[in-house]
Amino acid sequence: MPQPDFHGRDALLATIDAAIAENDVPRIVARLSRDLASLLHDGALQLPAQVFTPVAGHYARRLLHHSAERGYSVIAMTWAPGQITPLHDHDGQWCVEGIIQGALEIAGFDWLESDGELHRFAAGARELARIGNTSGLYAPRKYHVVRNPSADITTVSLHVYERRMDRCHVFEPLPERPGWYQRTLRELAAD
Repeated sequence: MPQPDFHGRDALLATIDAAIAENDVPRIVARLSRDLASLLHDGALQLPAQVFTPVAGHYARRLLHHSAERGYSVIAMTWAPGQITPLHDHDGQWCVEGIIQGALEIAGFDWLESDGELHRFAAGARELARIGNTSGLYAPRKYHVVRNPSADITTVSLHVYERRMDRCHVFEPLPERPGWYQRTLRELAAD
């Protein structure tokens, strides 16, 4: 799949490469969150026009870059009003995300215990990320739900993942056991 060119692409990739050179996950995530925020505030990134068009029925995932040398991926996600993820993880990898347009509500969940493929969670911190905001997460446990809270604005977010983000674990609630969720592996595709 060809990787699109866009204004600020080289600056973004240089920023990611410099952060990865830290060679320590907490430092990579902290530096990349800080430096990506600077790029967003400076208006240095202008993503391709197609990433601003939502897809009916699910948030869109569009690959902007995959580094063959360093392994990381850059994905733009487009969220129509009200679109939401299930509770999920990032398959053990770190991620830094920034908001290009609109806002996202991120609801964290705290893992409490497991019983085979069943997991119990408690609702954790919630945040509302707006244009220019960045945040990062990394393993071992980081579980969350992401939603576009707007009734009429499409949100676009930029995500940098440690490697190809082509699968994650999804946790579906069990109505008969409040607080418990069934874990399944979900394959992810680009739109």
